[in-house]
Amino acid sequence: MATIVLAVMVPCGCAAPQRSTRLTVDDLGAISEDIAEQLAAAEVFAARSPDSPMWVIALRKVENLTSDVMSEAERWYIMERMRARTPTAALWRQRNVRFVVPEEKARAVRERFGEQLEAPGYGDERAPTHVMEGAFRSVTRAVSKGRTELYFFEASLTELASGEPVWSGTFEYKREARGHVWD
Repeated sequence: MATIVLAVMVPCGCAAPQRSTRLTVDDLGAISEDIAEQLAAAEVFAARSPDSPMWVIALRKVENLTSDVMSEAERWYIMERMRARTPTAALWRQRNVRFVVPEEKARAVRERFGEQLEAPGYGDERAPTHVMEGAFRSVTRAVSKGRTELYFFEASLTELASGEPVWSGTFEYKREARGHVWD
């Protein structure tokens, strides 16, 4: 009987845990923090002061050009978290820059969480001067029982009056999985 138990337990104990190459919430958080830091350090803001004409940056939901399924909440999460980070929050006071979301998104936040959870001015200005967009791309490499996914995130800031890009930032993230891969 002991031989049978050992014969069953050994293969099970040595099996690699099932893993996924799908992005996690922690990955999305790391991306948003890095993009916020890149944006806050951008040259385009260097000459601006609290007295500069106000820039109103309309945020758009991130575009998913990967083979992964990303929910609408995940696609908004990056922009929302980026907007809330200290470096971009400092742009409000130090550079006279506001970040807004579409009215329907602001309304959904109010309905779900109530007025008290909104940041001051959340979605108030509706005359954007710039738009910020982001897009995910990925490359997959699968060999035998291993898989590697390289994610590439690009954010851009465009001036609406001229249609010219004034800033862009990128972030790369690699996820690897060995053994039986579930996505």
